[in-house]
Amino acid sequence: HGNNRLGGNSLLDCVVFGRVAGKHAANYILGKDMKSVSLIDLSGGGLSGAVEASKNAGGSYEDNMNKGTGGGAAAAPAAGGGGGGGGYTLEEVAKHTTKTDCWVVVNGEVLNVTSFLSEHPGGELAILTFAGKDASEEFNMIHPPDVIPKYAPDSVIGRIGWVVVNGEVLDVTKFLSEHPGGELAILTFAGKDASEEFNMIHPPDVIPKYAPDSIIGKVGTGAPAASAAPAAAAAPAAASGAHARNWEKAEKNKKARMDGEGKISGWFGALCYMILGFMKEILFTIVPQKNIVLTNDRIGLTRSAMFMFIFIIIHAVGNLHVFLGPDDFNGYGYFYVRLYWTGFGLKANIVEEYILLAALLHIFVALKRTWDISINYTVASGKLNLAISGITLLCFMTIHLFQFRFGATEPFNLCPPPYLVNIGTLFHLRLNLFWVDQCETPVPVRDIYRMEFQVFQDIHWCLFYIFAVVVFSIHMCLGWAKAVPAPHLEIPKRYQSKAIHVGYVMTMFIALIYISFPVYTHLWPMAQGQISAETPL
Repeated sequence: HGNNRLGGNSLLDCVVFGRVAGKHAANYILGKDMKSVSLIDLSGGGLSGAVEASKNAGGSYEDNMNKGTGGGAAAAPAAGGGGGGGGYTLEEVAKHTTKTDCWVVVNGEVLNVTSFLSEHPGGELAILTFAGKDASEEFNMIHPPDVIPKYAPDSVIGRIGWVVVNGEVLDVTKFLSEHPGGELAILTFAGKDASEEFNMIHPPDVIPKYAPDSIIGKVGTGAPAASAAPAAAAAPAAASGAHARNWEKAEKNKKARMDGEGKISGWFGALCYMILGFMKEILFTIVPQKNIVLTNDRIGLTRSAMFMFIFIIIHAVGNLHVFLGPDDFNGYGYFYVRLYWTGFGLKANIVEEYILLAALLHIFVALKRTWDISINYTVASGKLNLAISGITLLCFMTIHLFQFRFGATEPFNLCPPPYLVNIGTLFHLRLNLFWVDQCETPVPVRDIYRMEFQVFQDIHWCLFYIFAVVVFSIHMCLGWAKAVPAPHLEIPKRYQSKAIHVGYVMTMFIALIYISFPVYTHLWPMAQGQISAETPL
């Protein structure tokens, strides 16, 4: 693959051989009806600026690529006006076509790849061929979806935020995250006329109804129309004497923070931004997001994962009661039983039901994204690691629930606190939060303490549980590394690496807590309860 390949033909050679094979196949099928095309014409008349050919990639083919006249800039239309509103136009991108100033468009994002040219494994020419143009189709043919965030995140400088629908120019930059069909459905037509595809699936009044502020002018009316919309929007505020907030300046300041370190610097800042992003995603786990219609949007996947990770932390802290004895552990389990009144008539509480919804959302969206994006990759590519580990965890959770949540247990007499939690124990420097020393009538509860010791007396169940914890750790780390760079998490770029490593440390710490449960119950004997005695196994 270019200068950095280890063996075989370069990517550019493969493109050449593919074109030659395609030409001969077309000639065989079409005969005289075949029309020859020129790569120089397709690339807009060759390249502007000198190109250093890769010594391992293509030879004379690269030299011939640069023999066009006029250069890429000559083929670019005249610029019609500023991008405005945080978006760029294709006319603006078309101005940057040289080796010292190279912009390309990929899936609606504008990339300044000038500093990345020398690092590109496929050589400079593969990028410069599409300098100033939309390279989405060719890029998506040979690159996985996460290659830009992974290898060149700093190259993204904006979006092609304009589309044309029925003669109207729409600046949809701010509407992208609100689109029910996901961002990609709009970005596919960024900078283009999307009228035909839009009218196939939308009623006529959808733009005035849901995005009236996105209309900034009409095709053919000239650049002043782009500035007319802000002026018109400002008119009512000026007339009333009200002070209008400059949202454009706010967006620029936000972008500057997100590209840097934000308002808080250092590791403490990275931790603060990570916690803020984490809590925001948890609050919007299920109801306010768009995956109810099961699009390819990653937001629902990320939010449900974060909510379940918070539950896993709380569950780990709760399970630590096993070290305090049967009263604490069984009292902790009975605490959730006493909340069944919140479960809408089911034998479960609202927390369990919400976790179930989050898990179903996570599973269905993950399966859909795997089917639509990664299903054609090989296992060796690593693209299916999350899917394989996720399915393994799903099998484990099914077994785990049948063992502990729905498994048969012996009764254990417990004195539960009158108000769910025994707050008074804290004043006596004790931790019996879910039971009291004395009561008039003990309550028979599920003896999950004894059940845990029974299950983990078998070394095979211990090893299975520890294996599942290791798989969870891998799944969590892989998912966290993908979630942190996501724009909706709003973690500044310079903090993303720190946030990823903080997540790794937290995952390892939680994993060690979970591993301690089977180890402890397998090696140590059961303790005795305050009222009920645990008979030996």
